[in-house]
Amino acid sequence: MKWYPQKPDSMEYGILSTRYARALLDFAQSKGAESVVYQQMRALTAQWREVPQLREVLNDPLVQEEVKLHLLVQAIGSPVCPELERFFRLVLRHKRESYLEVIGLIYGKLYRKLKRMILIDLYTAQPVEPETKRRLQELLQVKEGLQIELVEHIDPALIGGFILRTDGERLDASIASQLRRFRQQLTYRNDKQMYKQEK
Repeated sequence: MKWYPQKPDSMEYGILSTRYARALLDFAQSKGAESVVYQQMRALTAQWREVPQLREVLNDPLVQEEVKLHLLVQAIGSPVCPELERFFRLVLRHKRESYLEVIGLIYGKLYRKLKRMILIDLYTAQPVEPETKRRLQELLQVKEGLQIELVEHIDPALIGGFILRTDGERLDASIASQLRRFRQQLTYRNDKQMYKQEK
């Protein structure tokens, strides 16, 4: 099931989130840390989905700033770079922690645009071998100088094959999808035969 972040309450929410994300990218670039920040914000984005309680605690006004900062650092799972820690402190100081979820997504989009990257979600029934992943990236290369970032997702329900998703586009080459289409064809053929017999 595809996950979506909480919807902003207003246009101002989106505008401020974009401003914060741009400011973070500019600051990180000035320190040569934009790629590290990108990876760590990606790690945090995954935690919003996997640990919904994190959002609840960060949005709780009774929880102290230092506790919230500690939770953010722990959620990333690796030593947070100084630039991102400084940004977290700024956000917490201005009581904008509820914006972090969207800020992370916007930062990712800005970073990929800057680096000429395309993010593609790859869904498979089991982990993909590194060589297979490399070959798939080469096949997906549509323009010289454009980087392909494959994000793997494991979904046993697919049985086999794969699904690719990017910016609203979807390629479903999974066995589950093929079986579903086959069942639909059988149902259609059976209904057609029954209709002819009734006539």
